[in-house]
Amino acid sequence: MIPVYVVTAVIGGMLVLYSVFGGVEHGHDADHDTDHDSDHDHDSGGGHEVWIPFFSLRFWTYALTFFGITGLLLTQFSDIGALMTAWASGGTGFVAGLGVAYLIHIAKKTEATSGADETDLMGTEGKVLVAIRDGVPGKIRCNLKGELLDLVAMTDDGSELEVGNRAMVVGIEQERVRVIQIATNFEESQSVQTK
Repeated sequence: MIPVYVVTAVIGGMLVLYSVFGGVEHGHDADHDTDHDSDHDHDSGGGHEVWIPFFSLRFWTYALTFFGITGLLLTQFSDIGALMTAWASGGTGFVAGLGVAYLIHIAKKTEATSGADETDLMGTEGKVLVAIRDGVPGKIRCNLKGELLDLVAMTDDGSELEVGNRAMVVGIEQERVRVIQIATNFEESQSVQTK
């Protein structure tokens, strides 16, 4: 089993180093992976996200690294058998991968919500990703300061917005934005002017 531990520790370690130094070099998180994890969730109903760490490269990077390192350390410095070493290494890798992936996932969500306050978002245009119905939230994607934000959204005027419609943020309430459809707003103002 030692070759397996060595290979996983080396590959995982290289990925960790790349995510740290590659991310700094390119000015963003190189581990930009599939940590949109399932943000396209099965969001038909209420805008709830399903976070699945096993689709994240970050999870596997840290799981492999800690699996390999733990296996090497237990093999070299303990008297427990090969089977127990494998189980302990697997458990450590799983917990480490899950923990790191979860902490970074939470940090990203916190950064997104804390970085985008009401003054920044007010008047921002977005595209509807998940249809917004009267009383049923959907989701919009906004480009704020060069960063794409997916936000749970409700209509401000009770109208319904379909996927692909353009919307404008007019307010924020408890981690949700209130939006109006841009085309509808524009058409109404045009009709008022012509009367």
